[in-house]
Amino acid sequence: MADDPEIATCAGLFNQIEPAVVTFGCTSASFAGGAGGDIPVLENIKRGTSAAPSSTSTGFLDACHTLGVTRVAIASVYREEVTTRFVEFLSHAGIETVSHRSVGWEGQPDDDHRLTTADVERLARECDHPSAAAILIPETNILTTEAIPIIEAQLGKPVLTAIQVTVWHAARLAGSDWTGGIGRIWQAGLPAKSA
Repeated sequence: MADDPEIATCAGLFNQIEPAVVTFGCTSASFAGGAGGDIPVLENIKRGTSAAPSSTSTGFLDACHTLGVTRVAIASVYREEVTTRFVEFLSHAGIETVSHRSVGWEGQPDDDHRLTTADVERLARECDHPSAAAILIPETNILTTEAIPIIEAQLGKPVLTAIQVTVWHAARLAGSDWTGGIGRIWQAGLPAKSA
């Protein structure tokens, strides 16, 4: 999917509204290529529009860099081999995964959203590690709005989720300094590394 030229075509459809940013809202497709897996996505967006490009995986990297996070724990609903690719993607950017848990969600692909807030909290606690400076939850099809502040309060560290970092990264690339979003990342400034 990352190399699909249709990404450029789709990005170009937004040109009529002159967006500041166009983002690719899928975590796994933007890291599945491993190290630098988001680059083909970003290049495809650039071919379709002059707007700043972003992807969910790029958002994770910039959120970690902005917060100064170099060691993370990953709470994943992906199968183990997919989670391993995310670990490799992060490692290439200087972010070490000190702990991860893959629940290997075996339901239908659209069933991830059925995880409850309590399920997400439990998964985050199970994957946490004392040396992890943040918890990453990479799947875009999980409802995490209520869980983020609860987990941050319980574990005392930032929680970065797919939809959250996608929106945060796009907002920051567009120049927004709004701080009212959910989670500690919204208190941070502009991304330390830009796409």
